[in-house]
Amino acid sequence: MQDIGTLGGDNSQGYGINESDQITGEAEIRNRPVTSHAFIYSNGSMRDLGTLYGGNSIGISINADGHVV
Repeated sequence: MQDIGTLGGDNSQGYGINESDQITGEAEIRNRPVTSHAFIYSNGSMRDLGTLYGGNSIGISINADGHVV
């Protein structure tokens, strides 16, 4: 187990990992405790994937090319 951090909020959850050790999931956003965004964690950093016109998003799975669903 490894702490991968957050997007500035208090919590994050990982839901998918690929063979390149890239992780996807959801993380709370700073200053908005009930809003979560999908992320991709790779090479020691977490990148916010944003949303598509909504308040929340979740990364459920990630393929070998790093594409998140």
